[in-house]
Amino acid sequence: MNKHFAQDPPHPDRAVERWCVNARVRTAEGNEHGLSVLFLCHRQDPGGTPARPSAHTLIWSHTDHTRNGHTFESWLDDAAFARARSAIQDGGGAWDPHVRRAVLDILADGRPLLPDRLLPAPVRVDAHRLDLDFGGVATLRRNPDGSYALTVTGQEEGFALTVRPRRAPLPLSAGEGPDGLVVSCLPRMAADGTLTAPGRAPAPVTGEAWLERSFAGVPGRAPGPDDAPSARMWAQVRLDNGWDATVLRTSLVEETADAPPPDAAGPDRPMATHTATEQHTVCALAGPGGPARPVTADLRTVRRWDSSLTLNSYPVGTRLRIPEAGLDVRLTAAPRDQEVLSMSVGRAFWQGECEVEGTMAGRPVRGHARVEFVPPHVIGDLEDFMRRVGRLTRAEVHRYYPDAADGAVLRGLAGLEGHTPLDDPSAAEVHAQLVLPVRHLTDLGGKTWRSFASACVMALFCRHADRYRPLMAVTELLHAGSLIVDDVEDDSPLRRGGPTVHEVFGVPTAINAGTAAYFVFDRVADDVLPEDPVLRLRVYRAFLRALRAGHAGQALDIAGHGPAMDAAVATGDPSALLERLHSTHRLKSGLPVRMFAEASALMTGAREEQIAAVGAYFEAVGVAYQISDDVADLRGIGTVRHQGRRRAAKRVAEDLLNGKVTVPLAHAVPLLSPERRRSVWAAVRGGRATPAVAAAVAAVLTECGAVDAARAHAVRLLDEAWPAVDAALPPTMPKALLRGLGRYAAQREDDVPDVVAPAQPPAPRKPLRLTGDRV
Repeated sequence: MNKHFAQDPPHPDRAVERWCVNARVRTAEGNEHGLSVLFLCHRQDPGGTPARPSAHTLIWSHTDHTRNGHTFESWLDDAAFARARSAIQDGGGAWDPHVRRAVLDILADGRPLLPDRLLPAPVRVDAHRLDLDFGGVATLRRNPDGSYALTVTGQEEGFALTVRPRRAPLPLSAGEGPDGLVVSCLPRMAADGTLTAPGRAPAPVTGEAWLERSFAGVPGRAPGPDDAPSARMWAQVRLDNGWDATVLRTSLVEETADAPPPDAAGPDRPMATHTATEQHTVCALAGPGGPARPVTADLRTVRRWDSSLTLNSYPVGTRLRIPEAGLDVRLTAAPRDQEVLSMSVGRAFWQGECEVEGTMAGRPVRGHARVEFVPPHVIGDLEDFMRRVGRLTRAEVHRYYPDAADGAVLRGLAGLEGHTPLDDPSAAEVHAQLVLPVRHLTDLGGKTWRSFASACVMALFCRHADRYRPLMAVTELLHAGSLIVDDVEDDSPLRRGGPTVHEVFGVPTAINAGTAAYFVFDRVADDVLPEDPVLRLRVYRAFLRALRAGHAGQALDIAGHGPAMDAAVATGDPSALLERLHSTHRLKSGLPVRMFAEASALMTGAREEQIAAVGAYFEAVGVAYQISDDVADLRGIGTVRHQGRRRAAKRVAEDLLNGKVTVPLAHAVPLLSPERRRSVWAAVRGGRATPAVAAAVAAVLTECGAVDAARAHAVRLLDEAWPAVDAALPPTMPKALLRGLGRYAAQREDDVPDVVAPAQPPAPRKPLRLTGDRV
């Protein structure tokens, strides 16, 4: 292996080649900045018909350590954009169909998803020496004196650096044969140049840099059938005692609901964890005066951070151990949010600065590291994606509804801010009576799609949405409170696969705890709302309107729709009945979720037309979800429990057992003969149906086409609301997720439980006749 291959010309025989410059520089005032530029080339099948050109991606980032800020830009050429779009089209089976369709719809106009942009000029890669020009946005070339010149001209900021090697390269390889990865790193490079920011003169900077060059694969080789989702973590470590290390960890992964690491807590607690089923780590180590050598290393994640933007879980705390050198250090991200979004790598990855601290040969050691982590990217299942939201939501819920009787938290829950706190026995009782009943329900899980809505809207309008995460707790707690009271009013025994709150804690406690959950909004507002009285007033009014709407909807639900169903059955015209059902669903679900969407948009700086469009769309999503909930109720809604076992979250056809009029039942009116619709309604009216009869009615509704009509009804509501959103929002992945969520809400197919009680009889081949309890 040529030890100077970092300076070699490009390798056209390799499928993937990248050049990456990382720098840690400071201004004359001592302000520190982390800079990173990645030049990426994918060589596609040169022998294909037609031959496909090489695809190029440029990603640069800037971490301002003084302001604890992080910015980045991602640029693609036309071939890279076409390659990313083809990966979505050709990998259809790996994508959730709702999300895949939404992404392809957005890409149809020929623009990539933001923040990706198309390079303004062609890419030039010199075939004989290191001289790269990626569309005029960034250049990298090797000068005759052995130094390297790097320039970046971003949308609003840029930098120009000259970097000079001061140490021999660190070679590293992973895998064998033509597909193996070959890496060369030039550490300890002196860096000087200028940093340009908006409205400021170029600031001189000095520091050190690290140049990494790698290549792998053969152009045109298609992935094999056994290729599995993988994750890659790359760490470049510089210690203040003069030692350098570069570490690469690759993993075949599967997503599980793993327990968190022992020291992961609070907002760092992982919500969804990609657990390695096969892991490989390679490492090269070099001392101050010696050559690099391969060593055995262990790179282990000890703390994760969950992105509010993509829901990816990133290792922001890792432990690196190299026994041969007596090295044991922690790599801690500073700041945590250094996520980079780009279609070229799937959806997003983490690339950022870390502080290093620990021991080497028993002596304290410190330093800096640059870490890159690329997780599995495909959203294979939207329900699974929402379960990640659920885990993140429950972590936020626990902040306001803790495991134990935390005096400070309970002071706020009891409205005692600025007053004498509760004595310990009273605090314990309040915790038992207000917190534990609600936690009983929230800890059971659920789809938490309402929290997903809040997360999506925050991601739409705010690059750094972490500060607004507590809104996800409000969304879940308000919904949980309404479910607790709703279950009391319906005398429901089962919710989310477990006994309802009133079955466990009693009716008085359930009503009180459920109602108290509505008021956690006030506590969260204090944490997340800025000191802007106009904004605060708008958000509070939206919240109170949502509460009034929810109670009005519940009033309609309690009153029932029996007389309207009687009239529809008599005339064969369900229009008035469907309008009443729409009003109920809109008040109970549509307007509350609209409030959360509008509040999230308000707080994250959306424009008025965007707030209105997103609000109207989520109102439609809320109604559509209730319609699909009516459909799912016909066979019992499935939920994922421990060890992945699926159980019934509610009784099969519970609404029919309770004599409720649902949207499928209303749509069946014109689809059944007068005699048959009368017999169907008579079988369930007043809650007189047995489980067997309710199951038989559910089969009738499917057989006659009422279920299909209900789903079409939900789709129509969303299709009517989407054009305003499409016009108001730029093309982004959160926008695609928004559209995918709507389609899921209208057309979802819930998990079939492993255990369902009572069991449904097989659907008969002949039309059903209902007489009393007999089919």
